[in-house]
Amino acid sequence: MKSHNARQLSPCLAALLLLLTYTVCAQDARVRVGNVKVDLKTVRTPIFQSTSNPQATSEYEWLQVYVEYETAGARREWADEITINWSVLVRPNNTAKPILLQQTATYVDVPDGKHRAVMYVRPGFIRRHCDTKTPNKSHFAAYVEISSEGKNLAREEYSRAAQPKGWWTAKEPAVRLVAGELLAPDDTPFAALDYDFYEHPKRK
Repeated sequence: MKSHNARQLSPCLAALLLLLTYTVCAQDARVRVGNVKVDLKTVRTPIFQSTSNPQATSEYEWLQVYVEYETAGARREWADEITINWSVLVRPNNTAKPILLQQTATYVDVPDGKHRAVMYVRPGFIRRHCDTKTPNKSHFAAYVEISSEGKNLAREEYSRAAQPKGWWTAKEPAVRLVAGELLAPDDTPFAALDYDFYEHPKRK
């Protein structure tokens, strides 16, 4: 009798073990993010062969917020989505309060390996609030937080000067929050450049 029950339970036990194995493998297949680097660069507005005005020049400089990171462990070596929450703190030359710019971007079909992403701050914004044509990196700080499937996986901060702890969580009136001024490449003249160098953003 016991032998008969054991034979009946064997397929069930095997199925349970298979399910547990699959669950563990699925958990182990979660994306990991490492080697995150954040840098600030200055780039001139690109000039193409054709212009809308023969007097057009590349006179002003943008602030480029540049991020490198590596992913591993995705299911079948591809992550469906990687999300980056971007924050940039701007310290004007005058006595005005700091300005906090924030943006979220999601990138799709991200393979295991090294990746790059960028955001931009307009020359006009920099000229108005920092009173200069060339961005001074000491007047800016950057912070990124990288997540996948709703889980925060990595974060990194860049600053050349001392900043308040957790400045990226600051609210008014401690900072001035300005929306829509941290621009993805698609919202800039750089949209057509280096297309394969960066991961592809999810269309909003």
